[in-house]
Amino acid sequence: MKTDRESSDLRGAVARAVIETREFVDEEGQRIEQPWYGRELAFDHFGNLVEQTFRNADGSSYAHSRRCRNDFASSINFAPEPAS
Repeated sequence: MKTDRESSDLRGAVARAVIETREFVDEEGQRIEQPWYGRELAFDHFGNLVEQTFRNADGSSYAHSRRCRNDFASSINFAPEPAS
């Protein structure tokens, strides 16, 4: 079974990957490149995705974390984040 890191076509010891998407707009007859949205992926040392941060063009962002543990019974249990 592939890890999340391998499923993202990343190889080696990758801890974080940043994906930026840009768009081109026409302003006064010129094409201008500007940020559109982005995403940052964080992996644990096993290659499992542990956090995604999404960034909007306006600079706002939000993060989604996930923690899971395998109970070795062919199922995955999602555990909530510990309270801080």
